[in-house]
Amino acid sequence: MLLSTFVRHGTITDTGISLQGPSSPNHTNTSSTLSSVCCWSTESEASAIYDIPYENIIWCEQANDDSVVKVFYVEDAGKKIKVRSMLVDLAYAVENDTIVDSVLKRAYRGSVVAPSILVVLNSFGGKGNAREIYREKILPVLEAAHVNITYQETTHHRHAVELGRELDESKYDVIACCSGDGVPHEIINGIYEKDDRGEAAFDKVAITQLPCGSGNALSLSTHGTNDASVAAFRMLKAQRTKMDVMAVTQKVDGADQTRLSFMSQAYGSIADADIGTEHLRWMGPIRFEIGVAHKLVTRAKYPCDLWVHYGCEGEEVKRHFDKHTKLQNTNVSESPKKAGYPSLDDEPPSEWEKLSSDICDNMNIFYVGKMPYMSDQAQFFPAALPQDGMMDMLVTNAKAPLLHMVGLFTKIDQGAHVHSDEVIHAKVFGYRLVPKVKDDKTHYISVDGENFPLSPIQVEVIPRAVTVLLQNGSYVETCFTGS
Repeated sequence: MLLSTFVRHGTITDTGISLQGPSSPNHTNTSSTLSSVCCWSTESEASAIYDIPYENIIWCEQANDDSVVKVFYVEDAGKKIKVRSMLVDLAYAVENDTIVDSVLKRAYRGSVVAPSILVVLNSFGGKGNAREIYREKILPVLEAAHVNITYQETTHHRHAVELGRELDESKYDVIACCSGDGVPHEIINGIYEKDDRGEAAFDKVAITQLPCGSGNALSLSTHGTNDASVAAFRMLKAQRTKMDVMAVTQKVDGADQTRLSFMSQAYGSIADADIGTEHLRWMGPIRFEIGVAHKLVTRAKYPCDLWVHYGCEGEEVKRHFDKHTKLQNTNVSESPKKAGYPSLDDEPPSEWEKLSSDICDNMNIFYVGKMPYMSDQAQFFPAALPQDGMMDMLVTNAKAPLLHMVGLFTKIDQGAHVHSDEVIHAKVFGYRLVPKVKDDKTHYISVDGENFPLSPIQVEVIPRAVTVLLQNGSYVETCFTGS
């Protein structure tokens, strides 16, 4: 493709900039730090009518003429995007607004223009190519959008926790974690270690993920993509929305210690398949599938005691989903409720139900989540909602026929597994699990993909605690959406 040498005539419409024909071949397009390219290579092609939708525009600035602006936009935003730029003559009078302001207001409805973003990159995660992904896929989008970037690589274990704890929230609009799901987990927990439990920072700064690791549940559930360039673009256009998190309490040195979980907790086959295959992380997501398949074939059992504070289950889950989907609230000024469940030293509250020994002695999978997608092929929690005050729980029994369990796992990509007879699927306010397996060298509790002690765990929801970036204020579509 050639450098754009045409200034196009354009008109501002309700949906975008409508273009037709060049006004002059003498204007060059050279001021961008990106390669300034256009999608036409000849003057005859450039005379065709073309529209740039506002949702694809990421920047607009004044050129060398009062009515000529330089527009930066993206193409093919559904799968893989390219950043383009073009000179446009917009002879358009706007009351109380410049042409640039008028375009940017329409392009960023409800979103921050040129936000200040702290980029936290984990160069050690996944397949070890995060720097390359950032440089080739993310940075061109951020630079074109004139984002104010502060770049920080993690250099040691729990470095992201330190960054969260020491965060000056007044400096940033967004923390973009260029990583897998581990860095968002650490950032959130670092912020939670602040004196105010992070209330000011969680209210001011949105936390998001630009996928650069092997596990990208946050990006898949909020931006609907595993591609870093598409996620970067969608991040810029997303709505700031409050999201529930889960308070995870365990005993540490004899005292209750609470950490936050934004994604999931697992005990049994899922946890062992995740943490137990950590040495295979270089393989990408397939390592998890190998681990789960092994646990299914060996009919592994994970006995425990389990108390659950139920919200709804079975067919009630769909009614709950439909009701709360309509009630989504993007207000980010609310103060979250504090964790308030009893200590692990106390008995569970009387309204909690203890599951039967037939279930708990034969536990195969115990999996609880707050986001719908755990990977691009795993719609594990299709009824998950960002702010319904509940978690989604899945439980399976090792006594279920092997062929049934194999069939169940073939349905996960579409989310249909939750309708299987072999699955207990429920919305819960909280739970307490006491593991009875003793070997903490081969068995695990996984929280957001991190290895937690194999000891009693109690989890509850803290409603609307963290600000995230969602497309139209909701998670991406699942099999529960519109069904």
